[in-house]
Amino acid sequence: MEKPIVVLKFGGTSVADQAGRSAVIRHICAVKNSGRDAVAVVSAMGRLGKPYATDTLLTLAPDADARARDL
Repeated sequence: MEKPIVVLKFGGTSVADQAGRSAVIRHICAVKNSGRDAVAVVSAMGRLGKPYATDTLLTLAPDADARARDL
């Protein structure tokens, strides 16, 4: 029998600081420990200037086409 899969989506504010990231990790672990598989979708953390913000990441590939940026 296959394990049920749970898709978890966390917005940027959920992972914006260490406390939030720790809470997300605990939640994912709780799902896994309950015997289900988890797929986590996590938004970028913060705004321009933050290392993992979407706007900041896009500046690393200024010549990328739209499809590449979406990936």
